Amino acid sequence: MSGARDLTRVEVKAILAATSNLRNKALLVLGFNTGFRIRELLSLRIKDVFNLKQKSVRTHVTVEACNMKNKKSRTIKLNSDATKILLIWCKDLIKQGFTVDDPLFVSRETSRKPVMVNGVEKICTVFKALTSRQVNNILKNLADLAGVDTARLSSHSFRKTFAKAIYLVSGRDLTRVQYALGHSSVTTTIKYLLFAITEIDTLVEGISYE
Repeated sequence: MSGARDLTRVEVKAILAATSNLRNKALLVLGFNTGFRIRELLSLRIKDVFNLKQKSVRTHVTVEACNMKNKKSRTIKLNSDATKILLIWCKDLIKQGFTVDDPLFVSRETSRKPVMVNGVEKICTVFKALTSRQVNNILKNLADLAGVDTARLSSHSFRKTFAKAIYLVSGRDLTRVQYALGHSSVTTTIKYLLFAITEIDTLVEGISYE
């Protein structure tokens, strides 16, 4: 997914405005504001972001090492945008009858498997999470509705967009971007920021000795 592009702030706002679907909006907001890889994002359970007892969204979200590409857990703070939509979405999920152990981004697909309940085996319905292919389709369909160019657009654009945002708000601090993305090498981080090449092109064009 190295060829995936980042989105501008205007493009992100347009895509978010193109859907009223709570699940899809929560998925997009969390993706753009945490920078998790799509497999990591889809591994999340409701309990990872929602405290059922307090009926509140957690301040931070953690993806466990077993679900991370580099096998190291990563924790990211949930900002106000993510907190607002997740509170609405998680309450809606619980109202629908989902448990905190169910996927945060549940698909329509289910399976049946035996589960021991009080020593008795029962066949229970197991809800499945969205797949990365489904997420790609959701993102591209919404982009198309919003009039956003879908070229080189994929679920990895979430992470690229997050990287760009952190880069800009940090004052172009590569070390902070590296830490935010969980990269072991700043070289990998630089590859995520190839968008900066176009900025350099603009700066070069502005040079004049006349």
